[in-house]
Amino acid sequence: MGVGLVIGIFILLLFIISVPFIYFFLKKKGKPKLGIIISSLIILFVLSQLFTNEIDEYLFFKSSAKDNLKLAHIELKDDFKIIDNKVTGMPERTQKTKLEISENDKKRIINEIKYSKSYNHINYGGILQQLLKTHNNMNRIIYTNYFCQGKYCRESFYRDNEYIPVLITVILSDENNIIEIERVED
Repeated sequence: MGVGLVIGIFILLLFIISVPFIYFFLKKKGKPKLGIIISSLIILFVLSQLFTNEIDEYLFFKSSAKDNLKLAHIELKDDFKIIDNKVTGMPERTQKTKLEISENDKKRIINEIKYSKSYNHINYGGILQQLLKTHNNMNRIIYTNYFCQGKYCRESFYRDNEYIPVLITVILSDENNIIEIERVED
């Protein structure tokens, strides 16, 4: 799930804890209706956040991106910019992130993918997804590298806390300096 989600939940808990204090403070000041309105709005806000993935979208930092890339055995040496981060699904969760990276990092990562032992030219993606349908008890991180539809890809799979299957796909193109990271937690 990530540190961002934990921080988001902590912030939401602080909001919930503040509700009775706000209500009783305003009631003591002679404005109980205002206390009810403000408390209700805070509770509605917290509930809306608990049932969406927006917390993880907002609390995604460069360190989070580096952690995801590290799981795919990819390291960015230069500075980068987070362009987009979308999280969907519950409890099966998909996070799609786009980063703008330096030209040097792009070339180095493409070369790492191209010259790896498991590099293949294929017509379809999702090599690890097919492999993992038959192997349910993997306890290590496994990788594959391929070139598909004009893009260089690295897929990695591991089990978070030895239970939650996580598939990370990193996609690069020669055409731009955008690296796409897709993290799927099943």
